[in-house]
Amino acid sequence: QAGQQHVECCNRWHLLRASEARNSSLFPAAQRELDLAFNRLGQFDTEDDAHRDANQTADKLRREVEEAYLSLVPHLEHFSADSPLVLLLEGISEAELENLPSDASPFVRIHQLSRHCDVPIDANARVAASIRFFQTKGRETYMSWYKRSWRYRDLILRVLAAEGLPKDLLYLAMIESGFNPKAYSRAHAAGMWQFIESTGRLEGLGRTHWIDERRDPLKSTRAAARHLKRLYAKFGDWRLAIAAYNGGPNRVRRAIKKQSTRDYWKLELPRETRNYVPLFMAATIVSKAPELFGFTGLQRDSPLAFERVELPDPLSLTSAAKCARTTRATLRQLNPELRRGTTPPQRNLRKYDLRVPVG
Repeated sequence: QAGQQHVECCNRWHLLRASEARNSSLFPAAQRELDLAFNRLGQFDTEDDAHRDANQTADKLRREVEEAYLSLVPHLEHFSADSPLVLLLEGISEAELENLPSDASPFVRIHQLSRHCDVPIDANARVAASIRFFQTKGRETYMSWYKRSWRYRDLILRVLAAEGLPKDLLYLAMIESGFNPKAYSRAHAAGMWQFIESTGRLEGLGRTHWIDERRDPLKSTRAAARHLKRLYAKFGDWRLAIAAYNGGPNRVRRAIKKQSTRDYWKLELPRETRNYVPLFMAATIVSKAPELFGFTGLQRDSPLAFERVELPDPLSLTSAAKCARTTRATLRQLNPELRRGTTPPQRNLRKYDLRVPVG
């Protein structure tokens, strides 16, 4: 009994210190105090009927600590791997979530779902704002991107796995182009992974009068995987590597040197790059469980499927479509790297692989 009174006294002290820290905007300190309180509460045996009064006191304290922690959630970016509050957020009910302050809900969702991600996801105001963008102004856009993602999902995941990269890098293609192989930007970046010509050439993507391999889903995904692997090797942090994918490694390197920090969230970067990483994190989180963010009835495109035909000589797509009993538009869709209405002439006895519908 004396031990339980001691634990109760310590918990009251941790709650008081957490409240003081929160009021002073010292949020990590408040988090540490609440973690200590939770760990002490674990010393109670709440299944022991012989200590009913003590157990009721422990339950009351536990609710107070949980309420204090949930009010703190909007101000926290990370939980430690062994934080007991991870389990609290995993188990929170829909009713409890609805009773939280409106600004807390997206942060709870981020913390809940980030455990299922293999890239770092930070719970902060910029990521929460990006989630709200997808839920409001960008709602139709997200739904369209999500639908198209299923066409290329298997292809991209196979390439990422082959390169030993996190599978959630899939969602970079969502932010880059909405999974559109024909996307073209004002900066003259092309394809699903939005390579500019020089970077594409660096990663082995050719561009001639006949073809632009930046537009090929498979070739550009392999190039993007190689490029991301290089960037991660340079920076050792996926936030910085992803920022460098968008803004260029030299720009990120200069920002790190100028601000003397490797914390992405503290770097002074162009607005597009500042928005890029939180948008990627938001897209990743929302795509883990769209229904939790109000997206219902989402559609999915059929996975990309094709066979290859080796062509020793150039052939017009009109003739190829007749031979394959398909349409010119279908061949265009399966072969987006083609810039002309014909396959390219091949040198050194090489043959061109034309993609055609299965069967």
